Amino acid sequence: NGITELPHAIGTVANLWQDLFNNVKKLELPDSITEIPAYRPGAPDNDPPNQNPGADIGYFQDCTSLTNVILGKAVTKIANRAFNGCTKLVEIKVPETLETIGDEAFRDCTSLERFVDFPDSLTVIGQRAFQNCSELGIVKIPDGVTEIRDSCFNGCGSLSNLVIGAGVEFIGISAFQNCGNLLNKPGRLIAVEIPDSTYEIDASAFFGCTYLTNVTGGLSLEELQTFRQFG
Repeated sequence: NGITELPHAIGTVANLWQDLFNNVKKLELPDSITEIPAYRPGAPDNDPPNQNPGADIGYFQDCTSLTNVILGKAVTKIANRAFNGCTKLVEIKVPETLETIGDEAFRDCTSLERFVDFPDSLTVIGQRAFQNCSELGIVKIPDGVTEIRDSCFNGCGSLSNLVIGAGVEFIGISAFQNCGNLLNKPGRLIAVEIPDSTYEIDASAFFGCTYLTNVTGGLSLEELQTFRQFG
């Protein structure tokens, strides 16, 4: 619990990475950690499998043994690609202090079912942050978030419950493309409420949401179709 930051130099924690890739299923970080860094510098002898030596990669990227993560109570930022490609990650618990989720932070976490929860303190969700999280069923975006960025939840095929916070002003390109349409899942994304604060929805934001027929709030389904958000 005396650790105050995660080391940036992978060479100093080579044994940690070996354990993460091969053994560790549950990761619980101490309350003293305030940020999951953007990357760990690559090193030829310590890069994870299938990574180019020297490439900048997310701090826990491709830790395919991880199933559960609990972040400490002081974490304010999960940086870019932090958990990208953690294909067995089922659940992550974040603190009420979390403000930022970086680009591609959880991209391709194809087993992620539960993100408990988006706290009210959250203001930024990066591009492609949850792209291809095909098991994610519930997304409730807090009021402090003003933008749902490009492809943020693209490919979340199991999404059946979507709540967009009252502060959202902008929904980016393909933000919810191909959501809630997996035939082998009982849930379907059939309804969504667009808040009155939303003034712009970019192209293909809901493209491929086959079962989405009930849109209420700031923009109607007809208006969305007029602006070609489904095409």
